[in-house]
Amino acid sequence: MNSTPPTGPLLTRSVFVAGGETPEFTYNPRSARHLESEVQSFLGQSGKALSVSGPTKCGKTVLIERQLSQENAIWIQGADMLSAADLWRRVVDFLGLWDTLEVSTGHTLAGSGGLSAELNAGVLKAGASTGASGGFSEEKRASRTRALADVAREALRAVSTPIVIDDFHFVPEGSRKEIARAIKSVIPHCPVIMIAVPYDAFEAVVAEPDLGGRIWHLELKPWDDQELEFIASAGFDALNLTDVSGQVGRTCSNEAMGSPFLMQQLCFEVCTAQGILQRPTIRQLVRVPDHWESFLERIAARTRPPIFQKLLEGKKPHGTNRLMRRFADDGIERDIYACIFRAIQKLGAKATTTYAEINQYLTEPTVSPAPQGQQIGGTLTSMSEIAEELRGTGDPAFVYKDERAYVVDPFLRFYLSRGGW
Repeated sequence: MNSTPPTGPLLTRSVFVAGGETPEFTYNPRSARHLESEVQSFLGQSGKALSVSGPTKCGKTVLIERQLSQENAIWIQGADMLSAADLWRRVVDFLGLWDTLEVSTGHTLAGSGGLSAELNAGVLKAGASTGASGGFSEEKRASRTRALADVAREALRAVSTPIVIDDFHFVPEGSRKEIARAIKSVIPHCPVIMIAVPYDAFEAVVAEPDLGGRIWHLELKPWDDQELEFIASAGFDALNLTDVSGQVGRTCSNEAMGSPFLMQQLCFEVCTAQGILQRPTIRQLVRVPDHWESFLERIAARTRPPIFQKLLEGKKPHGTNRLMRRFADDGIERDIYACIFRAIQKLGAKATTTYAEINQYLTEPTVSPAPQGQQIGGTLTSMSEIAEELRGTGDPAFVYKDERAYVVDPFLRFYLSRGGW
């Protein structure tokens, strides 16, 4: 927490940063988990690479950027790496290297002459001219282009600049093996850090021969309430706001689904709802907004993940329409997919809900007619298959395995809990 609040106009959006920028005032090192010390221990050794994985928006990039800024390390976006050549090109550009060597020689008859050599980008040249002293001079130039990989490796041996590949899961699968070999060739000289949402994105690297034992793994877990409340406390203090007994922080952390991104967003929304767009000169009280349920529903509507509608629609039925079932509490009829989501919502929109809990909830008189257990299990399996097909380059948002339903995406959990669906 900042002991000395900043002076001058400080915007609320600069304090509570919901993505895009690295938090300055609300950064939480999560010291009890020893994350920063793990990174520092890795950086203090040679011959290894570090893979950093964890749920979406859990602070992976922020953690590494606090240790290795964009100015002090070679940062590469996974989406920009179609092949190893893109890695070498980024290294060459960052270090200001040249891939062309040009040598120039010359001599003068009946005048001054000389011999020189220089590094430059150019082509083979030769020429002759009359010197200023009246003599005849001749100059020859020759150049050759070196492979970017050779130039980059040679430089990294000399300067050991760290390399960070962010969003490694966006690297095309067909290119990961080639890039793994490139990483293997440089880790004796410089540290390489790879950041990704799913751990399995690193499989091609881990499977590369001779890399066994040379890949360190650091997995970030979801945030607990105390860690999330730190964000609120530090941010409110920086904004010259008082949160009596930490009530606002606790209330927001209860809704943040273990995600610092959501916590930042909720704290920002609380401030702006109170008209606090920048740090007031006189200390003010911050409070939980009136009509809290409606407040959360508006935020959820803005952050609805596209996967929600796909899972709600489910797989197309074969031949007959789906049977609609009426819920006793609101009188609304829903098909089996909506029934599943309704059960998960009413059971607390937890990260993990068991089949037994869902089956028990979807019984008479809660819902009529009650679905059979086999149909519930089959629907959960179908939803998991849909999420797997639409996972893109990250983890699937929803997984059903071993009779447990996992809502992996915290934004999907938040929308299930607070969205007006």
